[in-house]
Amino acid sequence: MPDKLTLFDKIQKSLFSDSEEHLAGLSAHDLEIRKRYMSAFTVWLENPTYTDKQIANHLKITFKIENSQAYRDIGNLRIMLGNVRNAGKEWHRFTVIQMAKDAYALAVKQHDAKAMAVAAGVYGKYTRCDQIEADQMPWESIIPPDFEPSPDITVLGFKRDPDVEKKREKLRKKYMQYADDAILDDVIDNGNSQ
Repeated sequence: MPDKLTLFDKIQKSLFSDSEEHLAGLSAHDLEIRKRYMSAFTVWLENPTYTDKQIANHLKITFKIENSQAYRDIGNLRIMLGNVRNAGKEWHRFTVIQMAKDAYALAVKQHDAKAMAVAAGVYGKYTRCDQIEADQMPWESIIPPDFEPSPDITVLGFKRDPDVEKKREKLRKKYMQYADDAILDDVIDNGNSQ
């Protein structure tokens, strides 16, 4: 029996595809949700500095949906496509680096050594050239510890309890009644729902 795709899965498969195969299983309501996701993602990519509130406002105004639905859409979009904020951070880093390059070029043109040094410092900071690169981990030479399970608690430094079996039996009697009741309730509930 083939697994049925959820609405989330169907929309995710069709999000960047216009093929008839991917769109065939979507209802008019599903296509509306797909359109909202596509719109939100496009606005987010064009404006990486937008907050969730701004994206939610865009969705509410454009698609006449409630605030809670707009935030659910944003949450689903993050699950489908990752956090756009990370892309926004990369965009800011790119912008700062570009401004540092422009400032350096202007400083060279004006023969301003101090401004050149400041621009070079900013460039170095945001390209992380000022940080020492960490050595690569030798993953292939790491050997996991070899643990041997033991029922003996003295291995851990605890003293043996001579009455442990009596205590186990007491707990079984005390809690098995609850387990039996839960199983019986489950059988009754399932029997009534069929």
